[in-house]
Amino acid sequence: MTTAQFIGLEEYICDWFDEHSHTLLHLDWPPNSSDLNPIENLWDMLEQRAKRRNQRHRNLVDLRDQILSEWLKLDATYLQNLVDSLPNRIKSRGGVTRY
Repeated sequence: MTTAQFIGLEEYICDWFDEHSHTLLHLDWPPNSSDLNPIENLWDMLEQRAKRRNQRHRNLVDLRDQILSEWLKLDATYLQNLVDSLPNRIKSRGGVTRY
């Protein structure tokens, strides 16, 4: 991915978040712990969806395109549910998280 392509993708994602900001909760304090960070679940879900396609990627561009395709299918409700799960994640910090 070239720098220009990355910037274009970044702008697209930022625009998507701007358009859906009324349905998403913004956190000013991003957690540093991976078990608290919902992005870990998001990356895992995107990886699983890309694998289910059973399409071998020939190179990084193919892989990026597959992941981007799955990203564009994301439902704002899924993202909101990840954020809503934070209180349970925080409560169980120091113990095992059941996810």
